[in-house]
Amino acid sequence: MATINQFEVKALKYYPDHEGMSVPYGNLYYKNSKMGEFQADAWAGPMGYTHTSKKVSEEEMMKELKSIQTKNGWDDFFGSFDILLDVLIDFKEDETAFKKLQKKNSIYLKLDVDMTKEPGQIFIHPSGYSISENATEEDISKAVEEIKGDKENVQVTVYRSLDDFNM
Repeated sequence: MATINQFEVKALKYYPDHEGMSVPYGNLYYKNSKMGEFQADAWAGPMGYTHTSKKVSEEEMMKELKSIQTKNGWDDFFGSFDILLDVLIDFKEDETAFKKLQKKNSIYLKLDVDMTKEPGQIFIHPSGYSISENATEEDISKAVEEIKGDKENVQVTVYRSLDDFNM
């Protein structure tokens, strides 16, 4: 389960927006309980969210969701609801990519923005890479440096097991 501070996206699906791009929708869970449903706007507006939990108020849930940014030392830019939800969605997609690579005896390397730093004007398209699970630490380090190249404010995360998807 791809969880960050006990938050998880489930039943993740996509529908086409007005330009045919895939737009996510699904359910948001906290501590294994469904909190509500989200749907990205087809016209690039804010993320829609309907809170359905009777156990946890929307205010409490939002406070806990916001704590992800604080607990992980991420820049304030990454503290909005929409961005935090996007991070959870990406994490779920990364877990799916890892599972496919695991069947091919590979580990997953993910190039992404370094969220501990202000993103500035440079944005990268997050990308996934693979390397054999038998690669040495030296091989992995070399691959990480090649993936980073001369890009600033990026990080490469190495996923070796499903346990790495529980932050």
